[in-house]
Amino acid sequence: MKYNKLFISVLVVLFLTSCVLIKEQRNHKKHQNIEYEAVYNDETEKLDFESASRTSDSNEIWYHPNPWWRIKSEPFTTSNPSVQNIRFRPQYGFSFYIDPNTHLSVKDVWDSWIHKNAFSTLPNPAAHNWQAFISTYKDLFSAHPEYLAEKDGKRLGYGKTSKLCVSNPDVQKLYIQYTKDRILKNPEIDMFSVEPSDGAGHCTCNNCTKIGSVSNQVFYLANIIAKGIKNIFPNKTLGLYAYYFHADVPSFPLEDNILVLVAPQGFQDFYSAPLGLLNAWYDRHKNIGVRGYLAIPQWKAEQPRVYKDYFFNEVLFAANINSKFVEYETGTSLNTILFSTLLSKISKNPSLTWEEVFDKFLNDCFPSSKIPMERLFNRWFNEAWIKGGDEILYSLYDINEASKLTKNRHELQRIRDLKAYVNYLIIYEDFSLNKNNKAAVIKLFDYLYNSSNRNIVNVYALTRLLEKYYNNYDGLKEKYIYKKIEDKKWIQYLSDNDIDKLFEENIRKFTPIKSNYLTIDDINDIFNQYHENIQYIKDFSMSLRYRDNLYFYNLSNTIKIKPTYSAKDSKTIISIESVGSSNIFFSQKFLDNNEEWEVNIPKNTIYKISQKRVSSCDVSLKGEVIPMTSIIPKNVANKYNVNKFDKNKKLIKTESTIPILDAFPIYILTPKINSN
Repeated sequence: MKYNKLFISVLVVLFLTSCVLIKEQRNHKKHQNIEYEAVYNDETEKLDFESASRTSDSNEIWYHPNPWWRIKSEPFTTSNPSVQNIRFRPQYGFSFYIDPNTHLSVKDVWDSWIHKNAFSTLPNPAAHNWQAFISTYKDLFSAHPEYLAEKDGKRLGYGKTSKLCVSNPDVQKLYIQYTKDRILKNPEIDMFSVEPSDGAGHCTCNNCTKIGSVSNQVFYLANIIAKGIKNIFPNKTLGLYAYYFHADVPSFPLEDNILVLVAPQGFQDFYSAPLGLLNAWYDRHKNIGVRGYLAIPQWKAEQPRVYKDYFFNEVLFAANINSKFVEYETGTSLNTILFSTLLSKISKNPSLTWEEVFDKFLNDCFPSSKIPMERLFNRWFNEAWIKGGDEILYSLYDINEASKLTKNRHELQRIRDLKAYVNYLIIYEDFSLNKNNKAAVIKLFDYLYNSSNRNIVNVYALTRLLEKYYNNYDGLKEKYIYKKIEDKKWIQYLSDNDIDKLFEENIRKFTPIKSNYLTIDDINDIFNQYHENIQYIKDFSMSLRYRDNLYFYNLSNTIKIKPTYSAKDSKTIISIESVGSSNIFFSQKFLDNNEEWEVNIPKNTIYKISQKRVSSCDVSLKGEVIPMTSIIPKNVANKYNVNKFDKNKKLIKTESTIPILDAFPIYILTPKINSN
């Protein structure tokens, strides 16, 4: 008996010792980056979140909330004019910020990053509002179906539509009173939304149809409300979007106490994006801002999908007109956050060029690995990922090369974040091809949660957006439904070794390739070097379908543009804008069939011409132009010399039409082949 007790005691001691060793081993893995705590122990710095001032970055820049992206660096100066409020608003909100050192959820780190980069925390002044108005007066709208939109000759009634019959005088009076009540209850707020509920379904009754287009209907009601509150509340403003079906400019002036946030890309097909719609609106109404979509997660699931020229031009446009408000609905992928930080610098100092800001970012974050990182972000900030699977191979090559070029542990951690992000992109690519495969679903969602300590994508947004896929399988919903991450005991946060190991597996699985990708700026440099030796075309014509673009290098001070199309009783809108330059040139005009438009433009610059409003038209250019295109129609290939660049940025003349580059444009055209 005595020996049995001793034996049991020894077993208990051994068991408890094993538990302690296992726990210590797990903690060692869990806290393997704990050394960064001593370096970045000022993470808890108290910031004045209520401050409305757009302060500079003092002596550091937070490129991303992860501690190794918070860099001691001389900030850019702030200059005027600048955008007063640039608002960063992630779709579905932020995921929990998980500290990469302790793996604990930390409050206010995203707020700190927002504040440090001078993004506005002001409330949305133009959120969809009609549905809130309707629900406030539920009984009244239930009793009066004529207050709501008519479709196909029938009133849909309460609960079946959130669109108003804007021509109804009782609706107009009720909305004025509703707005007055909101102002009295919230005197500290300066702006109140009258934006329609989202989506289609606007009223088609006779009286609303007489008002005109959907835009006319929406802004007709906004004008009535604006007039109704102006004398009583002269310092209050109404906000709404120029967006989706009501993106187009109305046919009448607007009241000056209306702020219109123009959404020039993503949900409108009236004008070229982004400058076409912005310029059209500014010609009509001076009190406007910008409402953009910066890689929202439902577009390509947090993949790199940023087209920097769009956003750079939008911010410069807003600064040039002294706009009070720019709002970006966004994702929170690693790529989006880094780009947003650069965009914030330009919003505070519009005299900066993209090249200055981008170069500083590379020097700050990747001093030893700048060359491959410059290649990578030149693509990732130019929508490269949507071009196809080759981008995986290019990214693997560049990140692998970068990791071999530095010994600095902070730079290596930044590169490791990129590795973790690319590992996600590869897993998502596999999932996108096998969405009904349980193993692919489990692999994706496991990685989303396990990688949340690197804060590389919005785990919450992706879990909500893709929940139907794990709902297909018993037991997965209970596991993957998004709750507090701390409650998910099964999460195995990624260690440095985990990230590196998976990255190495992907290196072996794929064949990394050094890309021949040329940006538009690269091609502009080539033209500046070679244009004297390239023959220009004096009279060029090419068919442009709706939303197509034609690129050309211009060698003269003027160009004549003439569209020819078969659509009757219609005008097309032709836009011409400079490309790949910090100096923006933009002009557009509605043109009749065969109406010629002469435009004065700076020479020795790449331009883009686009057409909207008709399905297809031939566009002729007269001047001294070198056309460029990524698609060579057979009749064009037979009519002109087709030239292309080699990987060393040298011109090769060829009649082949097989692309060798992933960037646009691929080909340049020169005068007609001599048939002799």
